[in-house]
Amino acid sequence: MSDFAKRSHQARIKRSPLRSYHAAQQGRNTFRTLFKGGVVIGILCLSFLCSCFLIGWFFLHTSTIHGSEPVGIVLLTGPKDSVRRSVTVLWMDPGDNMLTLFSYPDSIQVRTPSEGEYSISSLYGLLALDHQPVQTYLRVMLRNIHINVSGVVIRNAAAPNTKTIANFLKDSLIDTSESSSLSLADRFRLWWFVAFRSPQIRQTTITDVTQNPRVFDDETYDAFVQKNVSNLSVRKENETVSVVNASGTARLATTVGRVLTTEGINVISLGDTPILLDHARLVLSSQSLIASHTVDMLSRSIDARVDIDPQTAAQYRSDIVLFLSTKEAADFSP
Repeated sequence: MSDFAKRSHQARIKRSPLRSYHAAQQGRNTFRTLFKGGVVIGILCLSFLCSCFLIGWFFLHTSTIHGSEPVGIVLLTGPKDSVRRSVTVLWMDPGDNMLTLFSYPDSIQVRTPSEGEYSISSLYGLLALDHQPVQTYLRVMLRNIHINVSGVVIRNAAAPNTKTIANFLKDSLIDTSESSSLSLADRFRLWWFVAFRSPQIRQTTITDVTQNPRVFDDETYDAFVQKNVSNLSVRKENETVSVVNASGTARLATTVGRVLTTEGINVISLGDTPILLDHARLVLSSQSLIASHTVDMLSRSIDARVDIDPQTAAQYRSDIVLFLSTKEAADFSP
């Protein structure tokens, strides 16, 4: 057969209806396979995204950290059984979209009713060694200011900085090697704030705040503490408080009144009484005040006996009267 005949025969085969039908059918089958695969992959991706959304929604809504009020968290880092650890306080301020990392030197002393007075890192190192539960509220005295934090995260890792804080919080979500007083939902919310809100992150040491006048003088320091430490719920209640010095120590009512005002409590009067007390008293004008945020903050700041005495409260024209004892004179000494 000549070359021309061969080419003509091959062309007729290629153009045959049966061959064209098979080719078209094969193309349609390939398209159906790809389409079904794409649908399956799309459903899987959509399911994954929905699962992530639901998990994120659950954690964000079950977290105890809500609203625009600043939240303080202690971050303890370093070797697991070390008595001395690096201590950083993380201030999350949703209102200003700001995150501040405060490094605490070991000279800062922590005062607790049961453990006594220890350096901040030594106290938590001892708690870790003894396998005791981490305290929820940490009372740190800084220039007569009680700073309360909402919880503690303990990790065998390097102390975070402005560049590593996002990864530090992300790793803290899945690190269960050590105890923490923060729930998984709270830790997730902290990480979410840093990862998706993109806050302005700054870092400083507490000595810069308390000792360097070029950073914070008395007036700006009070304003800083009032914004970052005071309780918005207390300010909304606006219960009137009178502070009465029953310790015999001069100017104690003024010192404590300044502290309480900075924390957001509405102090309307300061006074002295010649009757000395060895234990503080918290006198309320009515039973309903026991459950108030103001009484809760006062009780956490000062270990006082609570009494219901409308007459005494009326005498000082206040909702709450705080009688300071000789114990507070020692606690609030400069």
